[in-house]
Amino acid sequence: MNQSVSSLAELNIPPYYPIEESPLPASFRQTMQQNYAQQLVMLAAKAKNEADDNAIWSRNYHYAHERNAKLKAWTSDTLDDVFAYLNGAEKEASLDLNNNNQFICQNNLLLLTLYRECLQKLPECHVQHLLRAYYIETNMQITHNLDLLFEKEE
Repeated sequence: MNQSVSSLAELNIPPYYPIEESPLPASFRQTMQQNYAQQLVMLAAKAKNEADDNAIWSRNYHYAHERNAKLKAWTSDTLDDVFAYLNGAEKEASLDLNNNNQFICQNNLLLLTLYRECLQKLPECHVQHLLRAYYIETNMQITHNLDLLFEKEE
């Protein structure tokens, strides 16, 4: 037991240095705008399909329609808030995320910043950006699929 205590005394633990914040490039704000436009097209199609199915099957589903309406209500300021949040300038993005379900559909993800791995591909992207984006865009516990953020598609 004395040997293990003496080996602990010899441990050289380096000092702690916090991860430095580095801002995402301004060009990523334009990428977010493009992703937003693509998401609007996809959600509009889903809302139309939902309405068509409702007419055919005499039902009243409204999930896609509501999500489409929420996303259409966003402004340039909303995207600016998300961009600022990703860069750590705000404590929280000023969005009504409805428990983080606004971007997500269980079977196929509808994402703003993580769409087509736009954020992950940036050399300026660090773990803080991924964690913030994951928090905004998913409704799962952040540790549930965190490893997937770092996987490369092949």
